Amino acid sequence: MDLAHEGTIDVSRKIAYHDRAIVVLLADAGVRGAELFRDPRDDARNGVTWGDVDLENRSLEVFGKSRQYERVGLSSAAREALESSVSTSTPSKSSSSMSAFSINDL
Repeated sequence: MDLAHEGTIDVSRKIAYHDRAIVVLLADAGVRGAELFRDPRDDARNGVTWGDVDLENRSLEVFGKSRQYERVGLSSAAREALESSVSTSTPSKSSSSMSAFSINDL
């Protein structure tokens, strides 16, 4: 994040916070990539959108491995990463996927 702020790397703050949120969700929240991202080969896997994120209740709804929707608890780190990402962008809550802050739109 600091490298993006300092201009050491050529990436916008929005993308840096977005990418950090993805990494934290994958590493800290235990969310699988298949639950987070849209899969063009699977019509049921549309990816996580801002509409699936509930920061107030610290949860995220994902289409799980069982092919059912499941609620995943968000750690403080995951919630903070998502809050930072949303504060640097203006994602549409109805956006089709967090790849649109995209992780499909996060």
